[in-house]
Amino acid sequence: MLDFEYTAPTKVVFGKGKIAAIKTLIPAGARVMLAYGGGSIKTNGVYQAVIEAITPTCEFSGIEPNPSLETCLKAVEMGKANNITYILAVGGGSVIDACKFITCAMNWDKSPDPFDILLHWGFGWPNEKPYEPQAKVPIGVVLTLPAAGSESNAGAVITNKARKLKRPFAHPSCYPAFCILDPEVCYSIPAKQLANGIIDSYVHVLEQYIGNYQQGRLQDRQCEAIMKSLIEIAPAVMSKNRDYATYADLMWCSNQALTGLIGCGTKACWASHMIGHELTTFYGLDHGQTLALTVPSVMKQLQTLRQKKYEQYAARVFGIEGPDAADKAISMTDDFFKSLGVHTRLSGYGFGPEHFDSIIESLGGENIKLSAEGAIRKAEATSILKNLL
Repeated sequence: MLDFEYTAPTKVVFGKGKIAAIKTLIPAGARVMLAYGGGSIKTNGVYQAVIEAITPTCEFSGIEPNPSLETCLKAVEMGKANNITYILAVGGGSVIDACKFITCAMNWDKSPDPFDILLHWGFGWPNEKPYEPQAKVPIGVVLTLPAAGSESNAGAVITNKARKLKRPFAHPSCYPAFCILDPEVCYSIPAKQLANGIIDSYVHVLEQYIGNYQQGRLQDRQCEAIMKSLIEIAPAVMSKNRDYATYADLMWCSNQALTGLIGCGTKACWASHMIGHELTTFYGLDHGQTLALTVPSVMKQLQTLRQKKYEQYAARVFGIEGPDAADKAISMTDDFFKSLGVHTRLSGYGFGPEHFDSIIESLGGENIKLSAEGAIRKAEATSILKNLL
């Protein structure tokens, strides 16, 4: 097992009606900016529950899926103008990610371009780190879409539309102070978003699992437990049966998929995510959709290196053994994604290779080096993209 440090500072408040707890979690007298997305929280009761608990100083709405630098900077200006001392993110991963960037950008004076926060403090990218972000005000979260795990981790992903770049960053100061997880908010989530959330959660676990060559018996079994649970509950989740226990399992699986715990002492592989980010940027696909595309192809590309781990995955998650177990595990992963109503080939969305050259360039061109082993270079990345057709 590799050396590691682990901190989980986010307070999790889980259960029915827990949104009311905001009034005890945010300090009295705080100047709060309420941040949310397209307004669905005003039709599902969440907004009303929040307003009954606190009176925000200002509200910033319109944070889009795959939040953009341009939108975030508007929120930064609102926060500064209103001298806010707390941000309450009400939404899914995109809203939470945006708020992590917003609080850092409010404190940013190292460069004229706040996007440097991402370019110089990213994870999964070979870069220098001459600057360090620092959250200016704390963040609280009311989660409305289980998927990204952003409600209790330090990472975020932001898109620069002008430069066609989607980049991740992470910093310890960005951990939310608290997150409220009420499974009943899942009842109103559209099926497409539920599918994307299940895929995102599953792949977060899978990419930490299959890149793990260090001995980590506990970590392996933690990963396997989450993946098996997601597979088991997926049909009930997608049936929209409003079963509280099912949605409680979904919300907790999604959270535990990316708190950092299951990856302690091991080395993850985020190649599918890195390539998926580019597919979102150039094709406009949902994040979960891109992961359903990239994971089978990346797994196939790295199979020679990971044969034994794939066989373990096949046996423990799918109950498959034998000489072709690894191949079957990849196929069954593909089938699982398709069972959620998503495509696993670009052709399913009516797309072809028109942006492949741009994606390769954005990934680093001749300097591409992805996967836990660094085994995905330009040629391998090109092959992965071709296998998406």
